[in-house]
Amino acid sequence: MYEISGFTKRTTTPGFNEETALFEFDKVLKLMTDLNRYHSGFNDLSHLSDQVKVRGEELAEYLLTTDEPDPGILEEWDRLEADTNRISLHENPRTVFNSIWKQNKDLNAEFGTKLLNITAKSNAERGVELTRSIDFDGNSPPLVKLSLPMSDSSDYWYQSASTTRELMFAMMEIWDFKWIVARPSMYQGMNKHLFSDRVTFGWMGWTSDQFGYSGDALSLVEPTRDGSFMLLQERMMTLKKPDVEACNQAESALLDQGVLSLISEI
Repeated sequence: MYEISGFTKRTTTPGFNEETALFEFDKVLKLMTDLNRYHSGFNDLSHLSDQVKVRGEELAEYLLTTDEPDPGILEEWDRLEADTNRISLHENPRTVFNSIWKQNKDLNAEFGTKLLNITAKSNAERGVELTRSIDFDGNSPPLVKLSLPMSDSSDYWYQSASTTRELMFAMMEIWDFKWIVARPSMYQGMNKHLFSDRVTFGWMGWTSDQFGYSGDALSLVEPTRDGSFMLLQERMMTLKKPDVEACNQAESALLDQGVLSLISEI
């Protein structure tokens, strides 16, 4: 999987409440509508209730650790995997929002937090997923993440720097980002990035900072949208050693330029 993810600027909007949640939910819905022109998978997003999700995780763990699973468990797994357990984001937006809002309220009441988390996922086996997260206690910066399949040319945006850039900019039309990048999903998850306490780079990205650059660690840096667009290389970045090393060199160069911010400062 690949992801386009970034931190948005902190705002002075009201705290955790239904109005704020609906405002962010409408942004999610707008992005998915806008991106549908690239691929029909963006019109196939749905929401899964927490109860079904938790039970699915329990069954998945059971199936992974059992050589001969109980037939009843297999039947329950099939039922949970059925589309009927999902609510279409486009066909029933208010129903989806009500479910998401209830889950958020319940979790915050249980753990004493002020977190807003909105997630929608495609029904396809290797589909897209969008997550919007805001911590109103300010412990972590607001996040938007669009996860996309990336394996071969059957994926519509594979090896297309121009398409990836357009998807990134479509997200920037809706949210006010501080830092946003496109990269393999596991680049950070597998601790391949150079600095654990700073934002990470990837194949390409954009920063709200403007800076001049004349080195060779990045193939392109250009003024864009009151900030700077950065490209590691024309070819899509992988998790193979040469690409990871190249990205690490780019992160070091960006640190020298003063634009690889501490996460705590976002």
